[in-house]
This record gives sequence, C-alpha cells and structure tokens, in this order.
Amino acid sequence: MTITSVMEYITPEIAKKYLENNTNNYRFMSKTKVKNYSEDMKRGLWETNGEPIVFGANGTLKDGQHRLQAIVESGVSCWILVVRGVENNVQIYDMGMGRTISQIAKANGYFAGTDMVGAARTFVGGFHGTASKGVIQKYIEEHQKELHESSLISKRGANHPIGKKASCCLAVYVCRRLQLVNDEIMEDFFYVFNSGSIKQNQYRDPSPALIASRTFITKLNGGNASVSMKQFVTIMQALEDFKKNKNRKCEYKTDAITPMLMLNHLRKIDGFEETNK
Repeated sequence: MTITSVMEYITPEIAKKYLENNTNNYRFMSKTKVKNYSEDMKRGLWETNGEPIVFGANGTLKDGQHRLQAIVESGVSCWILVVRGVENNVQIYDMGMGRTISQIAKANGYFAGTDMVGAARTFVGGFHGTASKGVIQKYIEEHQKELHESSLISKRGANHPIGKKASCCLAVYVCRRLQLVNDEIMEDFFYVFNSGSIKQNQYRDPSPALIASRTFITKLNGGNASVSMKQFVTIMQALEDFKKNKNRKCEYKTDAITPMLMLNHLRKIDGFEETNK
C-alpha cells in the first residue's frame, strides 16, 4: 500500500471533478456546513490547516465533500492537502473534539466568555440563522473590548447572576452601540436584576416592575451560550422603563418590534443581513 500526500490548489472546476468520485459516502451533505465553509472562503477567512481531503486506493472520495462543495459554491480556489491511497475498507469517522470559539480566543491571547460568543453568534447570524466559526471568531476579535465590557455590565450584582445569559450581554451591547442607555443606569439595572436587591439604588426607584420582569425573563428560554429573542426584546423594554424611572402598567411584549429594528440597524451598519424573527 502506498499513501501519498501533496498540497494542491483546488479550483471550483477541480472540486467538481473530485466530487464525481464521492460515490461511497455514508454521510449526507450538510447544507449548513457547506454554507458556513463557503462564507468563510468568500470572506477570506478560510485558512490552510493541514487537514486533508482523502481518496481511497480505488479513487473514491473518503473525506472532504463539504470543503469541495464549498469551493464550488463560493467560486474561491483554496490550497488543501490531498491524501491518496488509503485502503478502501478504512472508514474515516471524524471523531475528534472540535475547539470552541472561547478556546480559540484564549489560544490567540484574548478572552471570549460563553455569553459573549452567544451574543456575537446571534448578532452575526440572526436568531434563527447560522454563521461559521470563522465569521463569529473574527467579529469577536474585532469587537472584543465592547463585547467584554457589555458582558461585565450584564453580570453586575452577583457571583452567579442571571446576567450570565447571552441575551443580557447582547442587550447591553446594542444599548451601548446605539447610546440608548448609559453605563451607570445599566449597572444599576443589572445590580437589581441579578441580585433582586434594591438597597443600593437610592436615587432611582427600581420598582416592583423590574423585579417582576426579572422573574418573567428567567422563565423564557435562553441560556449562557444562546440568545433567546423573547429574552432579548423583554430586557430591552425593561431597560428603557428603568431609564425613564417608570412602572410598566402592562405586560412586556415578547414580540416587540422596536428592539428588533434596533438590532437590525446595527447589523446593517456592520455589514450583515437583517436578522429573522
């Protein structure tokens, strides 16, 4: 058995030809994975990392269908290691553990908590959209300071706060970027929101409405690493109420339009399409 490996500059035309040999693959092609890879390639974020495309001894494609299809769909040529001659009966299972964006950030010398990653993922890809690791990582790297400061504000008030949720981080990030609510007011808000205590707010009445919103928001879906649209729009409404120092006389609207318009406005500024509801 002879196994060879060589770096090849794979064009969309070559990728199409190689995919013709994808005749014995046990995995379905993932449209989402292809879209994410293609997006990275078009944005210039795709890097050669030594991970090979693999062909069996009989010429069948054993690994690499998503990368090849992404080259076809993006129209971008890439340098990729190509391995040939692997025994035909050998299966490639891709069982290694992928690195998280937080781990990649740490390796590159900066911090990205799970709430920051969740906020950035939603900002880049939308509430029901998708975004590749490359695009999310690049956005966090470019906006790390603002995201980290937003994360710290949303965590104010407790060691294990509700504010660890990515929805809170995203709400603070949007408010700061659009200068809707100043940091001091948001810090007061999240101190009450996270701790349930009103003792340190001498000049601003947090009111039972804020505590009620805290209870209401925590019942909505959304965790530390993912953003809930309902949580996000409710937190934005509660922040606006707190800024105006008023009680809300009606229930929060979990499908409120204004917070979504604000988010979409920011996303367009940063070059992303409008997020879907």
